[in-house]
Amino acid sequence: FFWNSIKVFRLLFIQPLNSMAPPTDKNGNECRKFIVIDAIDEINNEDLVDFLKIIRDGTSQLPPWVGLFMTSRRYDVIFKYLSANVSSIVVVDLLFSRSTQICLLVCRIILIFTFEHE
Repeated sequence: FFWNSIKVFRLLFIQPLNSMAPPTDKNGNECRKFIVIDAIDEINNEDLVDFLKIIRDGTSQLPPWVGLFMTSRRYDVIFKYLSANVSSIVVVDLLFSRSTQICLLVCRIILIFTFEHE
């Protein structure tokens, strides 16, 4: 499963994104773009480990203008597999938050990632 999946990740993300010119904003300045993966805690345990290995091994091959934004309720397993290879992991506990608060938090986190990598 793992080796076939990393090949698919390369074909779908690594190769196409590396062949693209960095995106620019309306003023012509290079800007970051994010791949959003929501609710990875809903992946069963066996597949989650394989998925995290793919993310761990594949993200270093993505262009520097690509960020990865993942959401999950379980960060223990995620942190174990990603902490050594991913430049920034932000853990936020959002129990009982309202959707507006979540939206503002997501915007804030994206700003943190954007300015951190400039």
